Amino acid sequence: MQEDTPRLVGLPDQAVPIVCSFADALEKALPGQVEGIYLVGSLALKDFRPGLSDIDFLAILNPAADVNALPRVHRIVSAAHPNVDCDGIYLTPGELALPPAGKGPSAREGKVVLASGDERHAVTWLTLLRHGITVKGRLPSSEWLSADETQAAFYSRQNLISYWLPWLDQRRSWTEFDNWAVAWGCLGIARLHAAMVRMKCCPSRQPDIMPWSLSRSTSR
Repeated sequence: MQEDTPRLVGLPDQAVPIVCSFADALEKALPGQVEGIYLVGSLALKDFRPGLSDIDFLAILNPAADVNALPRVHRIVSAAHPNVDCDGIYLTPGELALPPAGKGPSAREGKVVLASGDERHAVTWLTLLRHGITVKGRLPSSEWLSADETQAAFYSRQNLISYWLPWLDQRRSWTEFDNWAVAWGCLGIARLHAAMVRMKCCPSRQPDIMPWSLSRSTSR
């Protein structure tokens, strides 16, 4: 893939070579089996930070594709760009037409798990529909994407309860918050808050969950 491909115009300069390396490695490993490559995460949300952000992707493979080739794809990309991870999930075409479920290949920090539930949730589907950047394939559309705002809101709230509140409870004082934990916690919870407000998903019967968690993260 050429770095001046029209679909890559507008991406941060630092991200383009990595996206091209990933797309090329995937196409070479699975010729004729790659039906779509999309960027989500910070690139899609216009929040990419060179040197800090990952490349988050979603790839659609033909059901006949040999997923055992995927670990080599990510080894190639990691060798070429050791300071940036290409994290994402691999799906078959029909999966995106249905609510998120099941397991499949995923990549995180250069390692591939062939049966993972990672990122297979309603927020991913909704992000792809609303913000996804198409590297290869048809443009995201509700005609073939089963994105549901209500389910995305429910997932966000459950993520707050199941992940973030226990995460905060494990850190009893500021001495347990290094620079990484401050950035991860404050930005992670704030991002959830923003998403939930936009989707109006905070239920009236439990209105204080989000303010409480935000106060926990900032009062320490």
